[in-house]
Amino acid sequence: MEARRSPAKRLWPSYWDETVAGHFIPGQNQETSIKRRVFEEVGLACDKVEFLFKFPHRSRYKNIGIEKEISHVFKTDHIKREAIALNKDEVSEFQFFRIEDLVRRINSAGEKFTPWFLLAFEKFLGGVY
Repeated sequence: MEARRSPAKRLWPSYWDETVAGHFIPGQNQETSIKRRVFEEVGLACDKVEFLFKFPHRSRYKNIGIEKEISHVFKTDHIKREAIALNKDEVSEFQFFRIEDLVRRINSAGEKFTPWFLLAFEKFLGGVY
């Protein structure tokens, strides 16, 4: 599942991105933070999340701002489309995809994806797409 960032976002508005993004709250463990952000952004309660990898990135958006972070990538299974309730301040739409279809979309350059999504997706696929 991928999500399109809200057009109200200051950085990368309306770009396709990973499903959920957020920051860890000091004193809150990773799993609790992740479950909190999933619920805040897409209204889902996750039973289980699995850590996949992390990576640093630094990306500038025009002359407006910079994202400089260490992104942690997790996955969860068994998402039910009908249970999703988007927080429109964060996410304007979502879609499920097959890996090969997403690769085709990225390579066509017809749509906009956040730089960190592209880095994460490449790492997820083992550096090949």
